[in-house]
Amino acid sequence: MLWYQALIPAVAIAVVVRLDALFLGPYWSWLQLIPDLGEGTEPEIAKKRRRALARRVAIPGVFGLTLQSSWPGTYTPHRTAGVAFLTAGLLLWPLVFARKGNEVRKPTWMVYALYSLLPVLFSTSGYAGGVIGSWIHEGGGLVAFAREEGAVLLVTAVMLLFATDGTTRLANALRRRRDARARE
Repeated sequence: MLWYQALIPAVAIAVVVRLDALFLGPYWSWLQLIPDLGEGTEPEIAKKRRRALARRVAIPGVFGLTLQSSWPGTYTPHRTAGVAFLTAGLLLWPLVFARKGNEVRKPTWMVYALYSLLPVLFSTSGYAGGVIGSWIHEGGGLVAFAREEGAVLLVTAVMLLFATDGTTRLANALRRRRDARARE
């Protein structure tokens, strides 16, 4: 793989992650994932950050799937993981020049652990996307994969939707019951 075959997708992934942060939000610092840092730790804020984190970590996986299924001769799952690792480096390079901010009240090792987790998450996501892209390509392409596995994916998606909706409703009902008992 040539240098531009890694750099161009890495820059594209980094741009999409930044656009996600700016337009879909919420916009937050990675340090705010550590409890007791940042502006608040309310459950709703934490829930929005977890969703945003999952979305932003999934972006390299989607790109890895696209790269591997579109150009299998150039990109393998290991190379898509390398592109995702390079993306994490592009997103974190300003930290080299930043000094430890006053808002950081946690031990330095915790901050370093959090920031070293980003390349691991991105690489894993890129590798997983590359593996899925490899399966799609080996199965005859995206159309053949959708035709053969589409029904299974649709049933799984519907079941997942009902399961998450059901657990959310159950959790809300239990929370209302607990709050009602607390008021009594």
